[in-house]
Amino acid sequence: MTAPSDAPQRETERSGMLRVLIVDDEPLARRRLRALLSAHDDIAIVGDAEDVLGAVRAARALSPDVLLLDVRIPGGDGFDVARQLLTRGAEGLEITPFIVFVTADPTAAVPAFDVEAVDFLLKPYDAARLARALDRARAAMERRERGAGGAGGGDSDAITGDTAELRGATGPKRRWRERFVVIQGRRRLLVPVSAVTRIEADDNYVVLHLTGARHLVRHSLRALERELDPALWVRVHRSVMVRRAGIREVVTRPDGDWEVHLADGTTVRVGTKYRNRLRALTAELRQRGRDARAAGDRSPTDCAATMGRAYSDEPAAAAPRQPTTHPTNAR
Repeated sequence: MTAPSDAPQRETERSGMLRVLIVDDEPLARRRLRALLSAHDDIAIVGDAEDVLGAVRAARALSPDVLLLDVRIPGGDGFDVARQLLTRGAEGLEITPFIVFVTADPTAAVPAFDVEAVDFLLKPYDAARLARALDRARAAMERRERGAGGAGGGDSDAITGDTAELRGATGPKRRWRERFVVIQGRRRLLVPVSAVTRIEADDNYVVLHLTGARHLVRHSLRALERELDPALWVRVHRSVMVRRAGIREVVTRPDGDWEVHLADGTTVRVGTKYRNRLRALTAELRQRGRDARAAGDRSPTDCAATMGRAYSDEPAAAAPRQPTTHPTNAR
C-alpha cells in the first residue's frame, strides 16, 4: 500500500531534487529511512510502499528517480519489483528509476547485479553509507542525462559498495556479467555465464542454452551484448549470441548466406550485418589452424580451420550437408 507524501511532492518542483520512493514492509525501517533522508536538502520523498504490487503501482504513479528497495517484501520480493520496472515500455513509466537495495540479506548481493541496481545497502547501515548510495544514484542520473546511461536503470558494472566487498571487487577494471539468476517458482538458480553456449532472443526474454538444459530469463539481447565480455561472446544474428570458444567453423552456404557450426552440433545462421564481426574471428581461427598443423596437433578440440572448410567469400563448390538450423534464425 502506498502512502504519498504531499509536502515532498510539492518540493520536487525545485530544480535538482532527487525524488525517492521507499519500499519496505517494516514501518520502523521506513521511518528510519525518512529520518536519515531528511538531512539531505535535495531529497524529496514522494511516497512509500510495503509490498510488490504497491511498489510497482507507486513507481508508475509517482515517477521517482530512485527506489530504496528492500528485498524481502510481501507479494514476492524486491527483485520482482525491479524486473517489472525494467520491462521496456512498462505502463506509466517514461524513465526507469534507479534502484538501491536496502536489506539485511547478504545473499541478495549477487542477484542485485542482474537487475541493474546502482548500489546495495546491507543492514545495519549508517547515515554516511546511505549518503554514499545517494551519491551513486545522483552520478547515475547525471550519466543518463549526458546520454551515457541508456534508457533503463543502472548498468551491470555500476553497482559498488557493500556488493563490491562481498564479491571482492577492487579497482576500476570493467566487471563483465558472471552469472544469470533464473527464477523457478520460489527458487533462484544461479547459472554461471561460463556454462552457457548460446543465447537466443524470445520477445521480451532470452533463452539461455546450456549442455542438456535451457532457461528462460527476462532480459534483452541488446543489454546482454553490453554486459558480456566481447572477448568471449559474439553476436551473429539479431536474435542470437554465441560463445566464441564454441564455434567449430564458419561456412558459406551455396546460396551465399553464412552460418556457424557450434561444438554442440547446432547450426546458426549469420545475419548479413553481423558478418564483419566474424571476419576477424575467422582469420584468427585460420592462423590457429595453421599453428596447430605445424605443431602436428589434430585433436578434436582444435579450432574451426582444422575441422572443416572455414569461411570463404566464394560459394561452396559442392552442396554441403543440410544441417538443422536453429528455429530462431529463420526469422
